[in-house]
Amino acid sequence: MPPTVYCENNSLLMIRGNNGLFNPVPPSHAVQFQSEQTIALEFTEKGLDNLRKKYEEVHGAPPFLHSLLNLEKSNEHVYQIAKTPEFYPYFDKEKFLVVNNVRYDTGFESQKFPKRAKVKPSGITLCAWFIHPGLNCINDESRRLLADLSFDAMPKDEKSRLVSLKNYYSKNDFQAPQKKAKIRDSKTIGQLKQDGEEYLASILDLNVSHIEMLKNLKAKTMLHLEQTYGVGASDDIAMYFHFPYPKRTTM
Repeated sequence: MPPTVYCENNSLLMIRGNNGLFNPVPPSHAVQFQSEQTIALEFTEKGLDNLRKKYEEVHGAPPFLHSLLNLEKSNEHVYQIAKTPEFYPYFDKEKFLVVNNVRYDTGFESQKFPKRAKVKPSGITLCAWFIHPGLNCINDESRRLLADLSFDAMPKDEKSRLVSLKNYYSKNDFQAPQKKAKIRDSKTIGQLKQDGEEYLASILDLNVSHIEMLKNLKAKTMLHLEQTYGVGASDDIAMYFHFPYPKRTTM
């Protein structure tokens, strides 16, 4: 009798990895991972290498991030950034953009009363996404956006930045989407890596050279939580990497 396997939306795709190397588990033994119990999965070196290669076949950023960086008006984050840019810090040196996880905060409630959000049962759930500079959704306007959201270069007058962003994104001349298609980049992650710039698609791309970057990422995230949400070291904070990643959300 196989053990219970916890995975996203009762789908075993992320366990099998579409490469035949993972043992299939009957659907009756698969339950959604947001449960009180879980199990450990053991990966072989060959299995991890195959999974890394599988991720390299994915085309660029996830659709929601692609449309965000393309400044599509249909993207809910574009609208929120214009209203409350302080909730979207971009860590320039590390190339990570922090966004609300709308799966757990569909109405951006944590942004309405940020200092109260940490005491709610659902708490605050954020995601940090690596932004590869070679993505084809990166253009002059999205570069300006990331510069405006720069955590390191954040101006002292936050209200001034907010007014500037509102004025900029209220213009009618920035690109609007033709349709709400789930578009990803034309180049695969493997091709973008070959262009000479590293691409952090998953923890499989991390090595000892990234330790300092990860320390900086943690420190900046903690500072953002403190300044924006009033979260301190005494609060219950969990920082982690999702793994294995489903193909549809692979960076």
